Amino acid sequence: MIFADWEQVAKIYQEGIETGDATFEQQVPTWETWNTNHLKSCRVVALADKQIAGWVALTAVSGR
Repeated sequence: MIFADWEQVAKIYQEGIETGDATFEQQVPTWETWNTNHLKSCRVVALADKQIAGWVALTAVSGR
């Protein structure tokens, strides 16, 4: 996952917020905030027909 992916990733992130199924966050963070808080070596996007269909990323530790 790179900055160029963020627009599509953020849309999926928002869907997760709206359903309550994917995150405890209340709003989608900015790329800068998200990028700072996630490990650079553990980011993956899943593509389907050249569109991002899903993503996963790890943080070192959760503050929750």
